[in-house]
Amino acid sequence: MEEKKKFLVGDEYRTNPLSVEPGGTTVTVIEADGSKMDYDKVKNPWSYARAILSRRGEAVKSIMWGHTDLAKVIREGGAKGDSSPKGDSGLKDDDDGLPF
Repeated sequence: MEEKKKFLVGDEYRTNPLSVEPGGTTVTVIEADGSKMDYDKVKNPWSYARAILSRRGEAVKSIMWGHTDLAKVIREGGAKGDSSPKGDSGLKDDDDGLPF
């Protein structure tokens, strides 16, 4: 099976004003059909992932932030009310992979 290409979603398609400001991190949304889309300049990956899942549901296979599948963690009941990962995600509260 041929792997689908990943593409960067342009600023003109972003709905949150913060998503066009510099800074933040990149998350990759992987659709059930294998499509991959990078969203850069994401300021709160956990909130972003919850919003994507609430809109797209089962059409989303996973939402990757580094090595953490945010969709999997959220679907399993983790990271409910804050921006820090819970459970066995491999990240500590202060280890968000950002250089600052």
